Amino acid sequence: MLIKAVTKHYFTTVPYNPSNQSKNAFAFLNSYRWSSHFDYCGQKNFPSLTDRNLLLKFFGGERNYQKDFTDWIENINLDYVKSVSLE
Repeated sequence: MLIKAVTKHYFTTVPYNPSNQSKNAFAFLNSYRWSSHFDYCGQKNFPSLTDRNLLLKFFGGERNYQKDFTDWIENINLDYVKSVSLE
C-alpha cells in the first residue's frame, strides 16, 4: 500500500507495511531511481532537473534533510497522515 502524505513539512508518497514501515520505505526510496530523494541527500541522480535550494535551505542542508526525513518515517503517525492524505 502507498500512502500519499501531506504535512506542514512534507509532500511525499511512501510505501507502508505495518510490520516494518521504515525499513520498507527506505528500501523503496533507495531502489526507486526516479525519486528526487537522492538529490536531496547529496547523491547526484538528476541534479539538473531539481532545484533543491529552497528545500535544503528549509532543512538546513542535506544532512538535516536526511535526519528529519528519517525521523518522520520512523515516527509516522498514521492517524494524522490519513486525516490529511489526498486519497
